Amino acid sequence: MNNGLTSNQALGQLRTLASEPPSVDRIDAALAILMACTQRHEVVWDYAQAHKLMLTETMISMGSEEIFGMDCAIPGHGVGAVHIGTTEEVLRFILGAPEELVEFTGSHYWCYYTKGLSFSFEGHCVDAIFCYNDLKGGYEDGRYQRYHGQMPDHIQLTSTRQDIRQLHGPPDKSGALEFAPIPSDWISYNKGVSFDFITETHQMIYFTISKASS
Repeated sequence: MNNGLTSNQALGQLRTLASEPPSVDRIDAALAILMACTQRHEVVWDYAQAHKLMLTETMISMGSEEIFGMDCAIPGHGVGAVHIGTTEEVLRFILGAPEELVEFTGSHYWCYYTKGLSFSFEGHCVDAIFCYNDLKGGYEDGRYQRYHGQMPDHIQLTSTRQDIRQLHGPPDKSGALEFAPIPSDWISYNKGVSFDFITETHQMIYFTISKASS
């Protein structure tokens, strides 16, 4: 814990913090530094606000995507500021209350239809993130709007199987849902990502970010 920081010490710690990716943890750390600063110097607080190291009413009104960014999906890690292992409390802080809560086969899901995202949980922590196209396919009924983000290698919901194979190689696992309302099939990679397609049209229904496996 920081105790009795001078304004120069606090500013130095905030500069180090500003080099890290935006996250709830970074905001928490910045708040601890500001509270430990014994000299309430305006330069320190101005620096924290200018580098989005603390939440203000204006930042909150901007919406979570403006603060954290949700447009990058990283296999095995997460989507934007939400990573595998994020708690329900933190997810609610980042994205707000879910539009629907769904209980299914021993797990529960938070659904954000207008963001094209849903989250499944192990206990109270995220264990998978689903990024949707605005399509009916498999067991999906088309309620989700399209998630417009992409992976660092530019794979996105408009990508084809060929695109994916060229960048990721042959899948580690694959399967099919032949008896789904709209038959679908999937491919999966141990690096922590899988892709579901409409069998007939080959369009991607959604991709899933999960923990990497061996």
